Amino acid sequence: MFDHISINKFRNLIKQIFRFGIVGVIATAIDYILLLGFTEIVHINYMISAAMSFSIACVVNYILSIKWVFVNRKKYNRIFELVVFIALSTVGLLINQFFMWLFTEKLFVDYRVSKIFAVAIVMLWNFISRKLFLEKRESNMAKILVTGAAGQLGTDVIKELTKRNVEYTGIDVTEGAGIEYLDITDSAAVQAYMISNKPQSVIHCAAYTAVDKAEDEQDLCFRINAEGTENLAKACRETDAEMIYISTDYVFGGEGDEPYETDAVKAPVSIYGKSKLAGEEAVIKNLEKYYIVRISWFFGHEGSNFVKTMLKLSETRTELSVVDDQVGSPTYSPDVSALLCEMALSGKYGIYHVTNEGFCSWAQFANEIMRQSGSSCEINPIPSELYPTKAVRPKNSRLSKSSLDTAGFSRLPKWQDALIRYIGKEA
Repeated sequence: MFDHISINKFRNLIKQIFRFGIVGVIATAIDYILLLGFTEIVHINYMISAAMSFSIACVVNYILSIKWVFVNRKKYNRIFELVVFIALSTVGLLINQFFMWLFTEKLFVDYRVSKIFAVAIVMLWNFISRKLFLEKRESNMAKILVTGAAGQLGTDVIKELTKRNVEYTGIDVTEGAGIEYLDITDSAAVQAYMISNKPQSVIHCAAYTAVDKAEDEQDLCFRINAEGTENLAKACRETDAEMIYISTDYVFGGEGDEPYETDAVKAPVSIYGKSKLAGEEAVIKNLEKYYIVRISWFFGHEGSNFVKTMLKLSETRTELSVVDDQVGSPTYSPDVSALLCEMALSGKYGIYHVTNEGFCSWAQFANEIMRQSGSSCEINPIPSELYPTKAVRPKNSRLSKSSLDTAGFSRLPKWQDALIRYIGKEA
């Protein structure tokens, strides 16, 4: 028996054929009316008139087809598609002539009956050839799935993909405009979704990121960051898709003062860091085509972050105490999003550290925020011991970018430059 999905697909196919038939009738009527007008009213040569009316009818057919028949498609090279539509219509004319000759001259069928059969065959040819052509173009275009599409990073990744005219689908547990619902902790749902949509690349932005809260919600943190990631990794393996997994500096212990290389010993000191490391291990265990991208001190225009908090507090406070013995690199969401989109489908698999260039302490970062925003709020540097948190933070979050250099990817701009752009956009 047919399942519900198969029945819906069959209904949609019938609907497409019906609509295409109407489009064909409209285009044919336009072709006939224009040919009559060009030859009888304007008195243009018949062959030229036929070519002109046929071309205009093909353009109308194409426009109506993509607007009403083959809908929900990204805008690719429409001129190329139009040329192919005209070529397929030209072949359709030859098919019409062939079958008219076959029915009338060889099978001795009545002319009017032959015309009906020939037109039906040509209409079927036009529909199937166009559908196969457009579906082939769809399959050849980059298809990218973005998880956590409603979050800070996911939002900017989608903006970057849109700017690059790349086809994507965004998923999240929060539905919104252009975002579909999918819970990555539901392994069956993830598997079914991946098989149905067949993305070529998955940019996995979804994550549990409440670092302190994770100490009390260990199960939920691991279910999202570890189990959810493993569900996606297994589904990617089944559908031959690559994955970009967003990880963190928290997978390291934070000892020393040298930048961590990508293969340095991992020793997370928080539940959040341990859960993200478990996610990395799930990706490596299940996939060969993967990119693990570790970022740190992330800030963007969606949601909450350190920059937004400092700016908000500076409106009502004359001074703020900020830790000065934790050192790392801020990472601006639009900058890392651009690099993630460049990585996708590049085939340069591996582990990368991606942050804006330069190192600073949290206090130094806060000072620069005040300076660039024109705030008179003073920053008092303090040691971590005077600002206790439930989750332990690594004191050394410096990350080496040598893997980016080796793979030929450009490093991100300096963090001060990123901050200028952030504050300029927020103002």
